[in-house]
Amino acid sequence: MSAGLASGRFLPTDLGWTAGMEAWEPLSEFQDLPPPPPLQELGTSPPAFLLLEPLWEKRHEVGILQALFQTIRGILVNPAEVFSKMPTRGDYLSPLLYVITLTVGVGVCTLPYSTLYAAVFRRLVRSFPGVNTLNMSFFEVDSLSLASIAMAITLMPVLATLGSLLRAGFLHLVLYLVGGANKGFESTFRIICYSDATAAIFRLLPFLGILVTFVLDILLLIIGLKKVNQIEGWRAALTVLFLPFCFFVSIGAGILFLAFSLASKLQ
Repeated sequence: MSAGLASGRFLPTDLGWTAGMEAWEPLSEFQDLPPPPPLQELGTSPPAFLLLEPLWEKRHEVGILQALFQTIRGILVNPAEVFSKMPTRGDYLSPLLYVITLTVGVGVCTLPYSTLYAAVFRRLVRSFPGVNTLNMSFFEVDSLSLASIAMAITLMPVLATLGSLLRAGFLHLVLYLVGGANKGFESTFRIICYSDATAAIFRLLPFLGILVTFVLDILLLIIGLKKVNQIEGWRAALTVLFLPFCFFVSIGAGILFLAFSLASKLQ
């Protein structure tokens, strides 16, 4: 059975039985299996099941670049399989390194977009009547310099780490409130890291990439929470959509407040 697991013939979720057991149990629960044979004896390609852990968890064995690209591919093509095989505890560092790597990489590539986005936003806002009376200096973005780029690159890992921890904490709290927290906080943190970082690569697309990233991240989080916690889809969707709902309600309230303010100035 150990060789079958290593070669991909068997999956950790397959059931097995040996003498003395009262019932069939998943192979992942077997404690006395002999270690699998070395990868060299199984061929040059990594075992199929290693591609679904995700492979980033095995980056030291297959190489960082291959692990990175295969993990991105696996989560985009078959997220349900990847999350169902993902370890749920024992290693905070691997998912954190994954989200930091992609956050810094995508962030550096999209730094020039900040000036473009700010210019488009200013033009859009100024198209509304009476908006010229507002102070628009908040939306002014200076041209990029080496100092600003260096500062941004330095802050990206810190912000990615804090953002992932805070968002995972909030998401896990909501998941607990809806009765779906069947796994610990680390599982939610792992789902956040792998989902957010993978979806973030679409930010490389100007303008439309932000929307694609937002929608894809929601879908990946729902799938991840559903598979890892083995809960109904509606519980996972409610957990994930709660924060965007609060955000859009706040934005709507802000727009109404701005509209009333402009209307009072025009009278």
